[in-house]
Amino acid sequence: MEEVESPLGPEPRSRAAYMVLSEVAWSYRVDGVEPADLPMIAAEAVAVGLESPALCELAGLGRGDDVRDLRDLFE
Repeated sequence: MEEVESPLGPEPRSRAAYMVLSEVAWSYRVDGVEPADLPMIAAEAVAVGLESPALCELAGLGRGDDVRDLRDLFE
């Protein structure tokens, strides 16, 4: 069965992943996460059910891709 986001927010299964991604975003803003790590973080988020076009594209990139592209997609 496909998971659908409710009007009240993410479903319970992906809620934890959403919270982890939110923490990564805060850490990223204070230089606690290297841009090269963003593709793997995005891939892990997609694997647990979070999806957006930018997140999926970021998950397909590699550590050696242009840092500006990695930052733009994550932000």
